[in-house]
Amino acid sequence: MINPAGANMLGMWPVDTLIGRRFDEFVHPDYIGMLDEGLEALVNEQLRVPVKLKRPDGVELDVEIAALPYQDEDAKHDDTAVMLMARDVSERNRAIRQVAAREEHLRKIMDTVIDGILTIDQSGFIETANPAADKIFDYSPGGLVGQNVTVLFDDEQAARYQTLIDSFLNGGDAIALGRRREIEALRRDGSRVPIELALSALRVGGRHVFIGAVRDITERIRNEAKLREMATSDPLTKMPNRALFNERLEGAVRAVDYSGGKIGIIFIDLDNFKNINDALGHVTGDRLIQAAGKRLGECVRAQDIVAHFGGDEFSIILDGINEDLEARGIAEKMRAALAAPFRVDGKEIYTSGSVGVVTYPGSATNISEILKNADTATHHAKRLGRNNCQVYSEKLSADVQRRMEIENGLRHALENDEFTLVYQAKVDLESREVTGAEALLRWESPALGFVSPEEFVPVAEETGLIVPIGGWVMRTACREAVSWQALSEREIQVGVNLSALQFVQGDLTGWTEESLQVSGLKPECWTSN
Repeated sequence: MINPAGANMLGMWPVDTLIGRRFDEFVHPDYIGMLDEGLEALVNEQLRVPVKLKRPDGVELDVEIAALPYQDEDAKHDDTAVMLMARDVSERNRAIRQVAAREEHLRKIMDTVIDGILTIDQSGFIETANPAADKIFDYSPGGLVGQNVTVLFDDEQAARYQTLIDSFLNGGDAIALGRRREIEALRRDGSRVPIELALSALRVGGRHVFIGAVRDITERIRNEAKLREMATSDPLTKMPNRALFNERLEGAVRAVDYSGGKIGIIFIDLDNFKNINDALGHVTGDRLIQAAGKRLGECVRAQDIVAHFGGDEFSIILDGINEDLEARGIAEKMRAALAAPFRVDGKEIYTSGSVGVVTYPGSATNISEILKNADTATHHAKRLGRNNCQVYSEKLSADVQRRMEIENGLRHALENDEFTLVYQAKVDLESREVTGAEALLRWESPALGFVSPEEFVPVAEETGLIVPIGGWVMRTACREAVSWQALSEREIQVGVNLSALQFVQGDLTGWTEESLQVSGLKPECWTSN
């Protein structure tokens, strides 16, 4: 017999159509082996047995079957029968398979992501860990499972983790839990690894499970350090560059402004470095720069900074000096170190340094003044003949300002007809007659007044303006000497002073011939010094 629910399960109606049919006709071929010994094998099972049925219309069902001995009242005493109770679990199994498929899908995803994923219970024990997590912390596959998560942190980080979790469990801010943070974790062997960690919480079956997303940022930190080094260090000497020097200088000035003390700033230009480059080549010049930087580094203390600005320029911050003389002493030590011969590629090379020194506070009131005054002191050292050390003073700034005014004035003095010549006569002591004169250049500036040749001639030579000015002197002296011939029966010689630059940069022969020809002065009446 079979009840209507059983007939409906087998997909046949009415019930009578099933009477007399063999039960194994409805068992799926994959499960038919369970009936090889008859239904008694099912009776002996203590639990429901999963079986797959196959209806006549081809539909397959997942069922759970329990078998019990059955005795019909009308049957003979020795007749035995079995009662089968079947429960359709197709939908349940389908749902279980879907869940399992999703879990397998998620597991495969977890296994392939490059970030480490950990699930941790409320007590801090690791429940799952993907292969990436095992690799980051150097554990064998599955080696993290069952470990307390604190094995991945030092004591300080472990305490922070526990505080974060306790705060969340006690109703704290879940947003703080989800923030990414960079920390140092511990590998299995105790070595440290920088990671980026984000924790989130998930409620499963009435309990909290914490998910940790972990990323190894070793390579990123290494690249950031490399970029930082490229941005802040000189590629030739590996010393701090201008950007890092300015950053450290700002920090040193802030520290002095806040807590007192004094710092020294030194600028150094190598003397005649261009000549070394031109004569020996840039490779040798680069090696000389490296050797010079090394020597300068040996002259300072551990807290000081030696920077290379490129070319032949070095800058130094002396942090925490007691007095100005201390900065001057270190600067002199550096000057002496640079003056000693260098051995580069088997050659002995000599150079020196022009050194400028500034202290703060004292010689400047802000960073802009520090840099300007240090540059001023260095240029003054160069003007004094190089291989020289100069400490900045207000007089240097006044001298620089004066020189700039003289240079600007000289550039317009010729076109504005501001120059004049005066003459120092040469007299024959016996006849008391004037036999010649030396032409002397004088400048009366509308803005500066009378400017001594001692001031403006060196500036004119440094700027190259002495060449056109010298040409004007020659032409004017020749023209005025011609006018003297009407005042004397004797031929009077006129002399002019020449700058070395007129020999190097100007056509001295051409200017002389032109001046004599235009003025009409006889060549024997012209001399030069």
